[in-house]
Amino acid sequence: MTGASRGIGRAIATGLAANGAAVAVGYVNSEDRARETVRAITEEGGTAVAIRADLSRPAEVLRLFDEAEKTLGSLDIVVANAADALPKPLVECTEEDRDREVAAGMSPFGRVGAPGDVADVAVFLAGPQARWVTGQNVGAGGGVF
Repeated sequence: MTGASRGIGRAIATGLAANGAAVAVGYVNSEDRARETVRAITEEGGTAVAIRADLSRPAEVLRLFDEAEKTLGSLDIVVANAADALPKPLVECTEEDRDREVAAGMSPFGRVGAPGDVADVAVFLAGPQARWVTGQNVGAGGGVF
């Protein structure tokens, strides 16, 4: 799982682990947070490993998958959670950029979504109840998109 060291990614990783999945906690910069996520999973009896990979480098993406398979076995679920919220350096962002980012996080429910809101969707999609949902892009944006 990419982007699993904090926030939504961590919530998805711990949710999948709680449902029996062994989890590769992918990260690029947040090694301490990734190890905290692994510790949280293993303390609850789950299986997890932290793997560093810069997803902008194709060779590292391949290494991430290879290391996950060598450590955890066959991969049954892949969650691509790593993302940058703003498409430019923070120092170049305007107030409008930040307002748009915050507005995009607001749902019709009148609140910003919490990591668990998205994690519940990911865990459902990875579980047996969603066995007939294949090859789809499912947006968990609270009605924003």
